[in-house]
This record gives sequence, C-alpha cells and structure tokens, in this order.
Amino acid sequence: MSFVKGIDVSQWQGAIDWNAVKASGVQFAIIKMGGGDAGLYYDSRATQNYYNAKAAGLAVGGYWFAGGGNPENEADSFIAAMSPLEENDVFVLDWEIPNGDPVGWCERFIQRVHDRVGVWPLLYMNGSRLS
Repeated sequence: MSFVKGIDVSQWQGAIDWNAVKASGVQFAIIKMGGGDAGLYYDSRATQNYYNAKAAGLAVGGYWFAGGGNPENEADSFIAAMSPLEENDVFVLDWEIPNGDPVGWCERFIQRVHDRVGVWPLLYMNGSRLS
C-alpha cells in the first residue's frame, strides 16, 4: 500500500522550519486558518504557515475548526481566511464538537463553501466523533 505523508499545523506548533518538514518526507500540509469555537477568529500563524509551506514545495490546504455557531457565518469567515484563493487550494472542515445536528451543520457549512468557491471541502474528524 502507498500513502502520502502530511501534517496539520496551527499557531500552537510555533515557528516551523518548512524546509526541514519537506526534507522529512512530508508532502502536504493542512494549515489551521481559524475557527468558530471561541467566537470567530483567525489563527495568528495561518498566513505565515501557508506561504512558507508553499515556498518549501509542499501541497497546501487550510482547515477551519468548527465552533457550532451559524455554519454560513463560519464558512464565510473560513473563505475570508483562505483569501486570496489560489488554484488547487484544499478546504477542510475540522469537526470535533458535540452538536445537536452535526450532519445538518456540516452540510450547511460545506454547501456554503461550495456555493462560494466551487470546491467541496473535506471533512476531518476522529473516529469516536464519527460514531
């Protein structure tokens, strides 16, 4: 079986040596752009991580940490955080929260991103949340 090695990062990893990451065999990075879990916010290192990972030659995408507020507002904030949009950007929704209607919430968020930018985001969650 073959696989592609990737990482997800946020401000909590601090300053990253992206050339060392690339040299370790990592091929893609998913960068935390922000979230809705503490009001709408942007990750303080998102832009730096995004462009430095690209400069190191990695495939790059961004993720939004769902907060469970209005899904359209969170999707709009995510799109703003990913702007300016670039060809081949990967959009990811990170779902880790309890919610009364998780499927409906995720569908609304994903549909809003698709309606505005024309791509379907990936949905990222752990196995226990899925079940």
